[in-house]
Amino acid sequence: MFQKQKEMLMVVHPVCSEDANSLVWGDQPFVDSDHFVHQYFLPLEYAIIIPVFAGVALLSLLSLFVGSVMLKSRKKNKKA
Repeated sequence: MFQKQKEMLMVVHPVCSEDANSLVWGDQPFVDSDHFVHQYFLPLEYAIIIPVFAGVALLSLLSLFVGSVMLKSRKKNKKA
């Protein structure tokens, strides 16, 4: 019985949180720029800067990982 409730909660929770987020974020562009709610959000340019920075950092780390794996496999092949 508890397992079914747990599964149902795992399905319902993301749907409810997505609805709440869309209500909060969906209304923000239609609020006047001098409204008090805008003090709780970052400026609009951060909507571009943060994902670009995260993408560059992720690609850099991924490239370093792939490069290190390739170097280690090359060293193993020379020994064999």
